[in-house]
Amino acid sequence: MFMKNKYTGWYYHIIGQARNRQCPDGYHEKHHIIPECLGGMNDFSNIVSLTYREHYIVHWLLTKMTTGNARIKMLWALSMMARRTNQERSSPSWLYALAKKSVRAARIGSKASEETKIKMRKANAGKNNGFYGKKHSIETRNKIRETKTGVNLGENHHFFGKKHSAEAIDKIRKSKIGRLWTKEAKDKLKGRKVSEGTRVKLSKARTGALSKKPYSTNKLGLKGVSKHTYGFTAQITINRKQKYLGFFKTIDEAVLAYNVALSQIKDVRFY
Repeated sequence: MFMKNKYTGWYYHIIGQARNRQCPDGYHEKHHIIPECLGGMNDFSNIVSLTYREHYIVHWLLTKMTTGNARIKMLWALSMMARRTNQERSSPSWLYALAKKSVRAARIGSKASEETKIKMRKANAGKNNGFYGKKHSIETRNKIRETKTGVNLGENHHFFGKKHSAEAIDKIRKSKIGRLWTKEAKDKLKGRKVSEGTRVKLSKARTGALSKKPYSTNKLGLKGVSKHTYGFTAQITINRKQKYLGFFKTIDEAVLAYNVALSQIKDVRFY
């Protein structure tokens, strides 16, 4: 079960010392010599009393003695050792760092099931979220802004040079069809006002937008129409608000939808 290396020798040396002494004075914890998740029994012959320091050291050793799925289980077990479940546990800083590293290593190549994702989402939603009811200070916001300015531009962007697969594009498209704002989301937006500076920027950016030519990035050369893998989309900006007109199989349908929407604006003709 365990690899034959120096870590296994150290592990059984600590276990042997613990078995040959009396129960430690003060706070101590029970440890399964062969972990239960690896088939160990929950009886006296497989249990030993260790101090908290000894306990997290042997769990670290277990991550060095195992491979494959057994090692992943031991990495998760080590991450749990850094949790302060009571006042007697006082974890050193290096253990917290080691626990975080072990969690990252355990997650490599693993995918959570839909049921697990729902549980995780509920566990961190609303009042269960550690940041619930709190707000970042102005100073903190400025620091976050400074660290992120220019980080995701050009080659620094994580998606630079990549493309969505046809399957991913189809999922994104389907997820947006018929999407409606929830009442809760609408209530959050109520009462919010755009600053005067932002209004001036928006006004300058959209002045004469109806008479502008298509953007240089528009390969079709048609205003309000964009090409997608499975068809075409049409959208138009009216009163400073972008309106999505729909997804169409042919370019003619998309152009027609844009022209119909354009004709409904006063003093505007078809292009």
